[in-house]
Amino acid sequence: MSSNEKDDLDKVREEHLKQIFQLYQDKSKGFQKSFNILCFLALAFLFIILIPYISIKAMRAEIYIRLQDLSAEIARLEPRSKLINSAIGGYNEVHKKLQNGPQDLRRFILSLEQQAQSTVSSVQSPIQHSIQQTIRQTGPCELLAGKERLNCLVTQEVESLFAELQKSISQNFLGPLETLDAKTAASINLGALETGLNALQVTFKNKLASAPNFWETFSGKGEFFLELDGEVDRFWLESGSVIEKQYKKLQEDLTNLQKDKMAFEQQQTKLQAEETQIAERLSKIEFPLGKLPIGLIEAVAVFPLLIAIGFAISVSGLVETLRLRKAFQIFYQQKDPGRTILTDVQIALITPLFIDPTSPFQNRIVRFSVLSIPLVVFLVAAALILYSWTIPDTVTSASMINDWMYGGLYILSLGGFVYSYWQLIIQLRQYTSSVGR
Repeated sequence: MSSNEKDDLDKVREEHLKQIFQLYQDKSKGFQKSFNILCFLALAFLFIILIPYISIKAMRAEIYIRLQDLSAEIARLEPRSKLINSAIGGYNEVHKKLQNGPQDLRRFILSLEQQAQSTVSSVQSPIQHSIQQTIRQTGPCELLAGKERLNCLVTQEVESLFAELQKSISQNFLGPLETLDAKTAASINLGALETGLNALQVTFKNKLASAPNFWETFSGKGEFFLELDGEVDRFWLESGSVIEKQYKKLQEDLTNLQKDKMAFEQQQTKLQAEETQIAERLSKIEFPLGKLPIGLIEAVAVFPLLIAIGFAISVSGLVETLRLRKAFQIFYQQKDPGRTILTDVQIALITPLFIDPTSPFQNRIVRFSVLSIPLVVFLVAAALILYSWTIPDTVTSASMINDWMYGGLYILSLGGFVYSYWQLIIQLRQYTSSVGR
């Protein structure tokens, strides 16, 4: 080969070597840039978007369950509280009727006396009309006259008042208590209340039989109803305190439950606001291709897929850099076949690699660990998303079908990671076998 031909060949070799070096520099810079962006965005999305979002979902689900439990407990206690309050109101109504008994009886007797002394007016007052209706329905009292007739009418009126009291006690007092659950009813002792009601009936009959003309004196009417009221108080004192304690405890429990429910609802509203803030935060993140044209839920679902794609692009750039470095080293060291000057160390200084086959083993382990950051983020993100699908009241993209679809894509993405690592390891081995150590 002539000297001119040799010079031309050297020029071609030098030109080719420059091109390889230029390509190497471009690929190396491209890998560094893409990998740095990938790690930054992956870690930022993980800690700023994904983890807070999943945490909010978990807390909202827990609050939702707690609110359901609280609502169920409130729904269980409110009817019981209303029943006991109705029973207390029934007792107060009976107590009030007995207190007003003398006055009501006086009005009745006065109306009878006025009715007997006056002619029937064409226009009657409501109370007179009521008395007329009573007189028409007196039955046997119509056969009597004078004081006997008046005494008969009063006795019937008193018996009617007492019948109304018994009905009020039975319906408004005992009735609500009998509909309580077995546990609460057992603590009240309904049997004692029914015994007290029977004792009240016996007291009424005995009092009416022993003093049928009690109504004739002012004090007689007062003592009659006062004794009946005292009998009601006696059987109330036996169980009334228990009933009132039960009602007070139920009211305290309901108040505490309502406070807890309100606190959880406020916390739920706060979490909703935080989720909205996360969505706004996502809309402000600039990705290499611009902002994501999707919502928060979809962004969370596709995040692991984007990491896998970004990792594959970065590793392919690293693999290409290794190929160019290998070609550059082979061509460059042809100038110094003995590698006395152009050693592997010198080549590494000129064309550094992210993972250099010629570097010590410890250095390669460290670099491999750094390279695995996207894989770690991918695994954490996929695990969090899969966990979120088990949280009640959590919706992914659309339905269960999408969950299975994304699950399959995550598995394929994991396979993509494995394939990228495999390609990188093969290239490192080829580099070592071709260039040597």
